[in-house]
Amino acid sequence: MKATTTIREEIEHYEEGHFYEMYIEECIFQSTPDWRRLGPYLYRCAELDRLDCLDAAVRMTLDNTTYLPMLYELAETFVQEAKYKAAMLLYECVAESEKYQHSERLALCHYRLFNHRIENNQESNGRAVVLFEPYLERLNEADQLDAYVRVINVSFSLDRWDSVRSLAERMGKKARIQYDNGNYLDTDSGRPKKPIIFYVLYSYLVLENYYTQSGNYERALQYVS
Repeated sequence: MKATTTIREEIEHYEEGHFYEMYIEECIFQSTPDWRRLGPYLYRCAELDRLDCLDAAVRMTLDNTTYLPMLYELAETFVQEAKYKAAMLLYECVAESEKYQHSERLALCHYRLFNHRIENNQESNGRAVVLFEPYLERLNEADQLDAYVRVINVSFSLDRWDSVRSLAERMGKKARIQYDNGNYLDTDSGRPKKPIIFYVLYSYLVLENYYTQSGNYERALQYVS
């Protein structure tokens, strides 16, 4: 009894999570990991800020694509709970595992990473736009229009005027089709943050700015009207 008490007292000197690295090998990956065990482990790693263990455990699952939907949903939960660093690690891992796919989940991971990477640094913002743009068209329609607005605004700040024009034209065309068809994108995948007419009018505003900046005032006035 005395020896047991001594061991317990010794263990209590360690901070919670101290043995998490050992737990990955000994308790999770001795055989095919069960999500009922892995999920709570990853969640607790995020709570304790043991992101090294979270990252190591997740990367050991990436060869098994059956875990990707669950990892993505856990990342979404982390965002809702403001556990952003943990969420970004999961998005990066899911995106890496699906990089040769054309899935909507892959595009959403890159969209979440893009939003997280935007900061008060023009150089890093430029890299974030370049990394995300190839996935813009793969988003579902509800997310796509809001993503266009976000990328346009960042491109404005970077003086990427040709990209601004191209993005505004594409966004405006998509929004006008939806508006003319009376389709307001209230679908199972959600809906844009603004009414559809906002995206139509915002594209006009952006194009007016573009043509004013380039000195084509006649064309700019067409969008003002």
